[in-house]
Amino acid sequence: AIGTYGFSVQATNTATNLITTQVCNLNVSYQTITGSTNTLWSGYTVTAAAGTVNAVGGSWVMPTASGGSNTGVAIWVGIDGFGGTTVEQIGTSWSAAQGYFAWVELEGDQLSPQVQGPYDASKNIPINVHPGDLISAQVSYVPGSGNSFLFQMTDGKQSYSKVLTTQYVVPIRATAEWIAEAFLQNGKQVELADFSPIYFGNCWATVGGITGAINDFVNNDAVNMSPGPDNGGGTDNTSPLADN
Repeated sequence: AIGTYGFSVQATNTATNLITTQVCNLNVSYQTITGSTNTLWSGYTVTAAAGTVNAVGGSWVMPTASGGSNTGVAIWVGIDGFGGTTVEQIGTSWSAAQGYFAWVELEGDQLSPQVQGPYDASKNIPINVHPGDLISAQVSYVPGSGNSFLFQMTDGKQSYSKVLTTQYVVPIRATAEWIAEAFLQNGKQVELADFSPIYFGNCWATVGGITGAINDFVNNDAVNMSPGPDNGGGTDNTSPLADN
């Protein structure tokens, strides 16, 4: 959203295991970073041929968030969604209405707006999330199933693992995502909360039988949040960068 935001850029040298972090600012009224723009998303994507994205995973530290009554932020990893009609995703969020929580979603699993699969809207999962928690999550396609996915998350000693199946659609499995988002809550668009920097780490995907980091795939893209839902100011760190 319009304003000056802190960008936290983190990279890991795999040969030395040294981590380099750079913080800079950007006025998004004048979008200068190369890559795609989106009014709701910020993060990273990998695009591939349909039916070849088999898994995606990553880690992040849950940020401290705050804001008015209609504010929130979600951080997630998922398959599909970037230019598609479905998203198989797992993540953590903060909203003024719910506080900190974790969830899964099979967005787009519907025959019509009146006929929806049980996870077409996000469902909270039994992970107690707090700011500063290290979250690791992944989504994996169940081979040969056509429409089943294994969702996994750990937060300290807490863990979640469940296979979910779409009821009305067969996901195309053509993209992988690592995203921070201004999301829908009870069908209503939230405004982006204020939150501390988001660091994605250990980001990986399995595409066409090859597992690698974001930059190992040719068709990778940085998604920058263009002017969109905003609470009117503050420090919205809307461009997390992975250790890719």
